[in-house]
Amino acid sequence: MVIAGARKTLFHKKEKALQGFLILIKLFLFYAFLTFL
Repeated sequence: MVIAGARKTLFHKKEKALQGFLILIKLFLFYAFLTFL
């Protein structure tokens, strides 16, 4: 049970980090698009 819970929280943290990373990439692409426009 403990291992499963730890794995779940770790996965959740990874998912959150991935979402933040995707948001950063989107912002960067948007900024680059505006700059090149």
